[in-house]
Amino acid sequence: MVIHVLVDVAGKLAKTEKAKEKSNAYKNITQGPELAQALTDDLFAVAHDKHLQVAFSFTPLPNGPIQPPPPEVLEKQNGMIPRLEILEGNVGYMRVNGVPTLESARTAIAASFAFLHNTDALIIDNRGNIGGDPHTVAWYISYLSNGPSYLLNTFHWRANNATVEIKTTELGELSYGTSKPVFVLTSSVSASNPISPYLPRML
Repeated sequence: MVIHVLVDVAGKLAKTEKAKEKSNAYKNITQGPELAQALTDDLFAVAHDKHLQVAFSFTPLPNGPIQPPPPEVLEKQNGMIPRLEILEGNVGYMRVNGVPTLESARTAIAASFAFLHNTDALIIDNRGNIGGDPHTVAWYISYLSNGPSYLLNTFHWRANNATVEIKTTELGELSYGTSKPVFVLTSSVSASNPISPYLPRML
């Protein structure tokens, strides 16, 4: 079964895989990882969505959701911000290698923006960022916004039919603001391009 958040895309994905199966496109594949990669490539060719992946495991997967590391372990990673620097020309640089839970990253993000607050421009290096917690993304965007809180994302969970809205937080003078240029570096690794889709002035 092919499930996708966009109904029309889901239909195209299902049609593609049925056609592949009918044409015996995977007939000569004998290894699980190879089949998983072929399926992923075919799905991406239709949906262009790097969240949509097929994985293969040689061992049984654990029952239930995978538990994240304890908060104290995540805190030692400094919010997945391994590098801060003020470059020549008073340009701030922040490398972001992931978006862990807001509980574990809030303090590190606040300290990072405090350090870079008086720079004239900012570079956020997302080239090694594979994504993470949308609540933490909202916290980043809060530092790159001005004015009242606004809606960023709405998630609908099928399991309990719940809807969750994720909004920014009004930070006042703590915000980096919206008047200074912000540049976001991305790569093929940063599938969701965390942070960058929400910047009102990305250059």
